Amino acid sequence: MGLRHPLLVGGVRVTRGRCASYSWAVCEPTTGELLAEVTLDPTGATVWTRARDGHADAAAVAEQSVRRFAAAVLDLTVRD
Repeated sequence: MGLRHPLLVGGVRVTRGRCASYSWAVCEPTTGELLAEVTLDPTGATVWTRARDGHADAAAVAEQSVRRFAAAVLDLTVRD
């Protein structure tokens, strides 16, 4: 998927000591192949997804998990 920016790769982006965004890689379990990515912006209460061709369903399922994480861990309702 071509993402190489060091502040965005690795799961969490921190700005001024606060978490600016969270990012999850959605991978095929046996090969580790990257299928999709889900990013949560807690400041804007938004979720952003992107997926490789043919893997939109993996991104959609992961997005629901991230929404549950936001509600349970961050006490955040993500906007549609």
